[in-house]
Amino acid sequence: MAGLHRSQTTSFHQQLDKDINRGYGLVERVDLDQPLAKGGRPLGYEPLGFEGTHFHSWLCHSMPKEASERLGLLPNRDGFIDTLDDAVRITEHMVATGAEPAIWEPWLVARYGA
Repeated sequence: MAGLHRSQTTSFHQQLDKDINRGYGLVERVDLDQPLAKGGRPLGYEPLGFEGTHFHSWLCHSMPKEASERLGLLPNRDGFIDTLDDAVRITEHMVATGAEPAIWEPWLVARYGA
């Protein structure tokens, strides 16, 4: 399960024009302002772009290598970014350096169950 930190909702709304559907399907969920369900184990943050009712991964942009070389940031053992601040830096770098038009935000990924 993934969730957007409350501190990112303003950024999320400011980017709605980047999506042809203005975040349709996702903006309604974000606006509910519900926390992730209890009992999950946070794995870290995944920079994702939302466009046309689906997500784009930062992996499609070869960003893990660039994040390491330019920002000094590496994914953790689960393949995610450990802190929100670092994930925001990556997301902002992607937008500044020409990531495809989408609503780019860092999403917390949590594992539930086994």
